[in-house]
Amino acid sequence: MSLTSKLTTIAAAGSGGDTALFILSLYGANNLYINDITTDSSGDIIAGGSSGYSTGSALNVKVGPNGNIIFSDLTGKSLYDNFKGVSVDSSGNIYSVGTIYDGASQGYIRKVSSDNTLLWEKRIYKTGRQVVLNDCDIQTTNESRLLIGGHSTGSATALAFYYGQVNTSDGTGLLDQYEQWTYSQSCYSVCAGDVSIYNLVHYGGIAGVTSPAGQQHDFLKVQRNSIISAYGETFPFAGQSNSSIQDIAISGTDAYLAVSGNRAWFIKAASLGFGAKTVKIFNSVSYAKGVAVDSSGNAYFLAYTTGVGTSNAHIFKYDSSFNLVWSRLLKASNTTRYVTPNRIAISADGLNIYVCGRENAQTDGVYSGFIFKCPTDGSLTGTYGNFVYATSATPASASAGAAKTNASTLANGPFLTDTPTTATASFTPTSVLKKG
Repeated sequence: MSLTSKLTTIAAAGSGGDTALFILSLYGANNLYINDITTDSSGDIIAGGSSGYSTGSALNVKVGPNGNIIFSDLTGKSLYDNFKGVSVDSSGNIYSVGTIYDGASQGYIRKVSSDNTLLWEKRIYKTGRQVVLNDCDIQTTNESRLLIGGHSTGSATALAFYYGQVNTSDGTGLLDQYEQWTYSQSCYSVCAGDVSIYNLVHYGGIAGVTSPAGQQHDFLKVQRNSIISAYGETFPFAGQSNSSIQDIAISGTDAYLAVSGNRAWFIKAASLGFGAKTVKIFNSVSYAKGVAVDSSGNAYFLAYTTGVGTSNAHIFKYDSSFNLVWSRLLKASNTTRYVTPNRIAISADGLNIYVCGRENAQTDGVYSGFIFKCPTDGSLTGTYGNFVYATSATPASASAGAAKTNASTLANGPFLTDTPTTATASFTPTSVLKKG
């Protein structure tokens, strides 16, 4: 069992200490996806995803700032295993969350050290339910808690949104637990602030369940085990399908939301999401996927567009006043190939953007997971190997939608009453690429 990597260097490392810009693709015999990406204080890149191997299909990879692979591994034992979220603490420990299929889908949490030594692994499960974890984050001022978000199935009322916290030292305890069985919903993103947790809920017509009028999404702020407030919007755009908040970033007291339906919306919301809103809409068949904010308050939004036999990634930079600085398009040079992004991250020094996702620009018949590193100043454009990086279209201004008056509230529990337990069968990582 092995994976192959292909590194396309866009700009070599400079003598002044600048690191290389690159596109790194990972692929094997079957489709491979990279779902989430983050960076550590050393400038290394950590990503999580899945492969199509029949065993060990949850993927973690750590990449150096020049595109060299430090380690990668596959974990699990079925086609359904994956990592959806990754986070790193100040010591370089890596937390990955996702799903392990072991007779039923179970939430899976793993912590490894900076050199990929397994420290602990936990599963979250409950008899009669399928559990999916979508994202995780570390509290910024207190790294003792790992926030997790996702959904579970098994109720007559379809998907249940939930979030929880576990101790970073050993993975024990669901210290805060919330769920709601009204409509179909999932928590796609969690973002930890100083003392607050910002949870995002998707309200949509999944599994035949009727969603609220206007196809709305909710924004929830949770603090110290209680719901402080909840907020819902409807977007009055013609032909709008289910809207969902795909990702969130916080800068000061501003929240930035990447919202998707059959259009991509980029939202800056004051008062941590509950104040005045500025909205941009990407006017094509597009889907928002991610958002990140640098230390200067610049926001970077990620989306993709689709066509017949193709998809293209789009990156947009807005300054702290929410004015567009630049827009870029990443696509395959072959117009019948796909470049589909999933998440975006910014380096600690604010100089580089990292985008992850899947593409088949380099291979025929299977998807590769990719990591794209480009500069935040927008200076890069050109054709690089099988990829084209060029200027994209400009999003337009739009209305913020109407707030609903009966914003959701959540009850504490019962959630998943089976607490995280040490996996009965080990899913110890197996190396698939040697250190670079």
